[in-house]
Amino acid sequence: MSSDINNLLRDKIPEIQLDLNTVKIDTTVPFDLYDEYGNVVVEINTPLTEPLIKHLKSTGIKYLYYNPAQSKAKENPAGLDTGKNVLDESQQKESIDLAKEVLDSIKSTIDFTPKSITPDKIKKTYKHVDDILNHIENNSDSIFIPFNKLKSMSEYTYIHSSNVSILGALLGARLEYNRTVRVRMGVGGLFHDIGKVLVDDKILNKESQLTEDEFRLIRNHPQLGYNLVKDSRELSTLEKSIVLFHHERPDGQGYPFKYDYNSYTGNVPKEVRLLSICDAYSSLTIKTPYREAFSPKKALRIILNSVYAPFKKKSQFLPADVRDFIRSLGFMLNKGEYFFEKGETVRLSSGEIAVIEEMNRLYPINPKIRMITNKQLKALDRPVTIDLLREPSIFIAHIFDRSTMVQAGSKS
Repeated sequence: MSSDINNLLRDKIPEIQLDLNTVKIDTTVPFDLYDEYGNVVVEINTPLTEPLIKHLKSTGIKYLYYNPAQSKAKENPAGLDTGKNVLDESQQKESIDLAKEVLDSIKSTIDFTPKSITPDKIKKTYKHVDDILNHIENNSDSIFIPFNKLKSMSEYTYIHSSNVSILGALLGARLEYNRTVRVRMGVGGLFHDIGKVLVDDKILNKESQLTEDEFRLIRNHPQLGYNLVKDSRELSTLEKSIVLFHHERPDGQGYPFKYDYNSYTGNVPKEVRLLSICDAYSSLTIKTPYREAFSPKKALRIILNSVYAPFKKKSQFLPADVRDFIRSLGFMLNKGEYFFEKGETVRLSSGEIAVIEEMNRLYPINPKIRMITNKQLKALDRPVTIDLLREPSIFIAHIFDRSTMVQAGSKS
């Protein structure tokens, strides 16, 4: 090898060397790690788990390198600006105030006959969501932290409706839906719980466990809400469907119609199903008197664990919808970081147990995995490695966690 080539390789090799034979298991380095030729083989902040180290050694890699001086610009896998919220607190409070204005105006006009939303309130809501979309489009490299400062249960519906509205508009933008659909998803999110204005405040704001009769009354709020909006000429079929169907599920345990899988997929539009995930995420991340708020990471894990799979008796969301939600918003909601990691144990939709071997930044829920059991959960004689990006019919359906997992959603 000529001296010129040696010098070229030396220039490409970063300054600090890690020996894979001596590095401590689960070491995390806040830099990209390179092989001897300068290729990134381990991304920033990725734990060097035992399976990952074994995988690297199997490819002939003995040492990893990094250069702190060249790695400062990259702070998280998604490359997002973690110091900037896509909507600041004042902008989110404007949305909360609008939700309160709309819902309270309906409640104040109801005597014995439910009234619909006035056209001027709907027009105001459309303009507000359009303004939100402008902010979203100008801050596409930001994270999003929804407002969750709940002083009392009386504020819950306003804050939650605002969060779902923003999440819906943001999701529509990230999925590149046309402008009309993006706005309607945001408006539908703001109105999705409108039926709760017809439920007694004593039940909505109750801080102790609800009785079955009280749950039954709350479960009727989608139908009550639909009755309020069904005759509105200003609202489209999409917004009305969001109000009516946002609590339906593919396992037959949703409401108000308890759709089975086929009825759910046939009757509930995709945009509505996506809003249901926004609804669940917001609910999980707001602290209430009966439950602590979950972190974004935990909430995303709970949502993924609620995805439909053949081996599950209970499921809340369709896999394609969860994929779209997480691909679009997962990094933004979790401050640019993955919400599961290399070395974690998962169950595939096909039933096998596996270990995550390698993450995929562009398709975070389609990592490379190593199967360790068959569908009957019996250990394999020889582990099998599969890249889920190349197997679209198979997906992660459950992340095993030592802490207790709960079903997404709650009193909403």
